[in-house]
Amino acid sequence: DFFRRRHREHTMSNAATGVSLRGYFVAAAGNVEAMKALADEAVSIVRAVGAERGCRKFGYSMSPGALGSVTFTFIDEHDSAESVLAHLARVHGPLSGTVNVSALTRFEVIGAEGRTGQAARGPGGSRAAAGLL
Repeated sequence: DFFRRRHREHTMSNAATGVSLRGYFVAAAGNVEAMKALADEAVSIVRAVGAERGCRKFGYSMSPGALGSVTFTFIDEHDSAESVLAHLARVHGPLSGTVNVSALTRFEVIGAEGRTGQAARGPGGSRAAAGLL
């Protein structure tokens, strides 16, 4: 449909010049409000510091799933891997809380070759060092 095509086009244009992250979390029916509170906290942190340097877009959407579950899709678009890492450090608190109320089902790092490596690995070269969860 139109919106998916526009999203795909925007993601591809950002991939040529920056780094995009997509995180897909599924919260069971009893955990939806807790997950929404964590997502809102992350958005509040980003807004409180003003426009993050190098952050083009940050937000989330919610989609209903089976048996009352909800998929939360986080969308981050940044100028560089350094910007991604700074952003993840800021939202680490609420992001780390998601492990108690949801399941990370998919995580994507999208960008031009040479731009995504540091964001995917984090400081020191390990995926755990990125502090994703």
